[in-house]
Amino acid sequence: MGSPPGLAGATFSAGTRLDAWSRLRRSDVDLLVIGAGITGAAVAYCAAARGSRVALVDKADFAGGTSSRSSRLIHGGLRYLLHGQVRLVTHSLQEQVRLSRLAPHLVRPQAFLLPLYRDAPVPPVLTRALMFFYHTLRPLNGRLTFQRLDPAATLAQERLLRREGLLGGLLYYEYVTHDARLVLETVLAAVDHGALALNYVGFVDFLTSRGRVVGGILQDQLTGEVLDLRARAVVNAAGPWSDLLVRPLAAGRRHLRLSKGSHILIPRARLPLAHGITLLARDGRGLMARPDGDVVFVGPTETEYDGDPSAVAADEDDRDYLLAVIRGYFPEANLGPADVVGMMVGLRPLYDQSSRPAGEISRAYETVWGPPGLLSVLGGKLTLHRRAAEDALRFLERECGWSADGGVAEPLPGARWRGAPDVLAEELRRAGARPESVSHLLQTYGSRAALFLDLLRAAPGSAGAIVGGLPYIWAEASFAREHEMAIRPEDFLHRRSDLALQAAAAGRTVPDQLAQQWTAAGKVAARRTS
Repeated sequence: MGSPPGLAGATFSAGTRLDAWSRLRRSDVDLLVIGAGITGAAVAYCAAARGSRVALVDKADFAGGTSSRSSRLIHGGLRYLLHGQVRLVTHSLQEQVRLSRLAPHLVRPQAFLLPLYRDAPVPPVLTRALMFFYHTLRPLNGRLTFQRLDPAATLAQERLLRREGLLGGLLYYEYVTHDARLVLETVLAAVDHGALALNYVGFVDFLTSRGRVVGGILQDQLTGEVLDLRARAVVNAAGPWSDLLVRPLAAGRRHLRLSKGSHILIPRARLPLAHGITLLARDGRGLMARPDGDVVFVGPTETEYDGDPSAVAADEDDRDYLLAVIRGYFPEANLGPADVVGMMVGLRPLYDQSSRPAGEISRAYETVWGPPGLLSVLGGKLTLHRRAAEDALRFLERECGWSADGGVAEPLPGARWRGAPDVLAEELRRAGARPESVSHLLQTYGSRAALFLDLLRAAPGSAGAIVGGLPYIWAEASFAREHEMAIRPEDFLHRRSDLALQAAAAGRTVPDQLAQQWTAAGKVAARRTS
């Protein structure tokens, strides 16, 4: 079986990064995008696909901020209907269907159960009405429905649920994803169209001329080298850092309110869920508990945050709040602080200047132009990233006189199949991968899993498990370095994969050999480029 078309067979490594930096030294670009989270990646992709010369940079790794610390939902937002945000929900439901077609290996339906209790903060009759309305907003071709369950049927779905006051439940479907990998494949799609994408490149300051932004000063975080890059326009997609980024140009201007969202991670062995569970806290906040492999995500919290975005951290109050919510639904599980194997925290950049609670603020995005040459894309959520990017490009086309070619509707790199998945699965098994690893590779990399064939044939030992009992194989570490620009071990452990998270949930540790392998590979790369 041959490699899929486009970038799927290309190298995207530390060497690629070095080459891209050299090219930026020699030439200007049409568009400089600052911030390689989901919004910045999507803007770079849409612009490159329309023929623009694009540079995408981030001071950390791709998806190194909020875009790797989300609830991993591509969801419509049932709770937003409580606040009358019908348009936002409609657009989100449309994007669910769109993304599931463009990246079916990354955006998949998952069943969710919403238990209904007599003492719920939202009356059950209202919840049922909202669920019905929610599904009338779904696209007709979405094919997802919901079921009403009586108490016995609800407990048959999740036996550990609290029985006292249970009136029944609603079984419905949302889409889930791996947020960091969705960002990565969007970056790869941008590079496939000629964009230059570099992680660990910081933005130092704007270049200006006659009151207009004409580029930026960039610094390689690995070498310290600085360059001036001129661009016809700059997009600020820095997420929680967006206000800080433009402060030198507009002192005192503030568009964002930051909301801290924390999750706790519980071993699935301690909370053996069969479905995602939609939770309503006593204070009315909507949360979820969602199984993923050997771990269950519980969260997120939603609290105002006024500090340095780089210093945000989860704390015991966050942990205890989430434990109290989950114990209220699953008292028999008897969960306590010792069952929390990890915490994840991110900042939602909310575009709002009101005094409303963070949970009531719309997750819609806004584009802010100014000073001339600078477009800031603010707010938004994971589900709506493509709409945000397309709107940003339409604005730039009007403002800068660029030609418009419409949206990008091609599959992401991992969804570009030339043959049948079951044929690739059999070839991977013949190359030495265990059945559980074959399933993992196909679900994680999609059609790009074909690239593992040469790796496994060249080094049969690379099919071995990095951590016993988990499906991750040593070839993935090499693949992350050579094809996914993983510069540091943590890029692979926390963003290209969930190895660190799943190992913690299973009570295992990642061997030191992984970091040693990374160091050895870096020394070889340095000799090649010296």
